[in-house]
Amino acid sequence: MSKQQQIRVNYAILCDDIRREDNGKLLSIGIYASDILLQRFPGVMSLSLLLHASVKKDIATALKIRYRAEFDNPEIPTYEARAGGDLQVMKSDGSDEVFIPVPQVPITVSGSGRLQIHYRLDGNRWKLLLSKGIKQSTS
Repeated sequence: MSKQQQIRVNYAILCDDIRREDNGKLLSIGIYASDILLQRFPGVMSLSLLLHASVKKDIATALKIRYRAEFDNPEIPTYEARAGGDLQVMKSDGSDEVFIPVPQVPITVSGSGRLQIHYRLDGNRWKLLLSKGIKQSTS
């Protein structure tokens, strides 16, 4: 059984930050339910991900995340940032479901467009996690 079959990322939550409380609970701050709104362009924002995954057994793998912003104005070059590293996923309390916090990554946003976030495990092909519109706030 390949590592890709041993772990499956079900969904991701995009937010400003993820913190772990003293009791071990995860706290997501500033969840992006729809578009990413910025007051002005260009801007730099820090984004975190909380991945929900199903695992068949404890696993060590390499997780890579790719943030790719494409802008409506064709004169603005595509922005790309990457994060990741070695990941140890441990099943807890007998459940096959785990949450994996991905630390903040600074993203430079030069205009309106779309942010796509992909992941890959152990050098396998990139898979789309989520896609969000980038817009300027009107308020």
